Amino acid sequence: MDIKKVVIRGAFLSLILTWNCLPVSNSSTAGSSLCRTPNNDLNASNQCLLVGTTDYMTANLVEIDLARENVITRNLLDGLDQDHVLRKIGEEVYVLSRGNSNITRLDPLASNTNYPIIYEKSTGENSNPQDIALLNDDLGLVSLYNEGHLAVFQRENGNINKTIDISTYDSDGIPNATALHEHGDYVYLAMQVLDQNYEGRSNGKLVSISKSDETLSNLSNMPFKNPNSDFHYYSGKLNTSTIKDWLIITAVASYTDTTDAGVMAYDIANNSWKTILSESTVSANIFDAVVITDTLGLALISLADYSNKIVKFNPNNATVNQSDLNMAVASGNFSSMLYDDGKLYLAQASIEGEGQNTGIRIFNVDTSTGAITEDTVNNLGSTPINTGLPPDTMILINR
Repeated sequence: MDIKKVVIRGAFLSLILTWNCLPVSNSSTAGSSLCRTPNNDLNASNQCLLVGTTDYMTANLVEIDLARENVITRNLLDGLDQDHVLRKIGEEVYVLSRGNSNITRLDPLASNTNYPIIYEKSTGENSNPQDIALLNDDLGLVSLYNEGHLAVFQRENGNINKTIDISTYDSDGIPNATALHEHGDYVYLAMQVLDQNYEGRSNGKLVSISKSDETLSNLSNMPFKNPNSDFHYYSGKLNTSTIKDWLIITAVASYTDTTDAGVMAYDIANNSWKTILSESTVSANIFDAVVITDTLGLALISLADYSNKIVKFNPNNATVNQSDLNMAVASGNFSSMLYDDGKLYLAQASIEGEGQNTGIRIFNVDTSTGAITEDTVNNLGSTPINTGLPPDTMILINR
């Protein structure tokens, strides 16, 4: 299955976790299409969406039944930090609390209205955890935005038993570690390298961490400053002669300049970079992007009035057709997007906060033709599936 995750780092911080289970009918009347049974047990025959929402005063977790495209239940975790991200290692679900600087492991399979907490552990005062990745069968890795090290934790109990020093990658000793991605024998780390005014001191950096001995290698300078998205894995040619493994990540550099950054593709085997979409091409900041095929990508761009568009682009030659720019896939105030197996999910946040324009919109993507149409099981049109509070960063989960 083709799986991509797309997250905007620094905008609204929502999250979506999906469970991909056995295939089900899209019939809104099929009894087996519920995410939970009447006894509140998870129904393993359906795909559900778990959404973390926040207005930065309060926060919620929301379950969405994707077959019926409606909300099943809210308030799945009491006391949720309003600045949070949800992540997954294997079948383990985690909450990274940026404001409270802790990591919480949840049990989403319990037959409770709320998700039981398996453990909650501090990552250090004001450490600001950003992302996690698998290190080995026993250990996970956490990136800390405000520290000069990565934290290594025991997946079973959450105890942090050691750290990995990264302080030498920035002159102030804090390289602003953000995205992590595990692939093959390594975990890849993105660093923003910002100064005290949160401006790029240099271009962003990438380094690989060996899963066997935790040594650092292959330090690489990114083409642009301030990488602000998660890594997104893609396997394809991207205008090269052979199929390669790529990590896609987006940079903003300066938010007031729409010509100084773009979407970058990292060639894992050759430790090299190429730009697959520039800000100047779309005359906007690019908050995130996903590559679906060698000739089809989707970018979330931010316009001068701070509204957003989802536009199609060609990652092979880093171009956008003017018609695709004018007639965007969708327009609105989007905090993030997620692509999975022909489905595009958009987290839409109304400027006014809660309301009918706040929630999840779903689109069908034809990878052969590039056609994208809104999926409306409940005939919602462009009205989102209401999540109450604004939805935040997205992450994909297979069950």
